[in-house]
Amino acid sequence: MGQEQGKEVVTTCTRRASSFFKEGKYTEAETLFWRAFKVSENTQGKEDLVTVIALGNLARFYQAKKIYVFAEFLYQRALQLAEVKFNFIPASTKQILVNYKQFLKEAGRENDAAEA
Repeated sequence: MGQEQGKEVVTTCTRRASSFFKEGKYTEAETLFWRAFKVSENTQGKEDLVTVIALGNLARFYQAKKIYVFAEFLYQRALQLAEVKFNFIPASTKQILVNYKQFLKEAGRENDAAEA
């Protein structure tokens, strides 16, 4: 699978995963969010913007499921790439930071959120 086809698969999986999540079909959503990430990592590369966004989507999913330890791990991985590789220039990378701050607040870590 080439890069362009990979991007299409990632986009389709992400949209379907979001729909499933809204419908309460969490197992299906989780599977598709992971597929989007794996396809992106394999076709775009581990440090590509599409892959970083896919990581952010996974983090947001686990945040919504209140699986905070794993959500934080994924957020930190995505944010490290977003900062180092992209310097938070694309709006999508800035949104990951916004979501991470919200996550920290939800987890009762107001001080950490203020510092992030």
